[in-house]
Amino acid sequence: MDLTSLTVPDLLRLWAGTMNELQNRDLIRTSSNVVGDLAEAIVYAHYGGERGSFSQKGWHVCTPAGERIQVISISCG
Repeated sequence: MDLTSLTVPDLLRLWAGTMNELQNRDLIRTSSNVVGDLAEAIVYAHYGGERGSFSQKGWHVCTPAGERIQVISISCG
């Protein structure tokens, strides 16, 4: 998709629609920390188990074996 031909309003609509669809697919939980949400979804997809709640401190994914994993992510560039 060539984004250079889109207007700013078109880009914002595309971004909002993309965020909504990623939430509908349970890949992200919020629109504010997309990189962190995607990192958690990848770790959860790999290990399985349970994703922690927003209020859960210290871990983001609990594996079926009971191991708690804290997911740290960064975005570059």
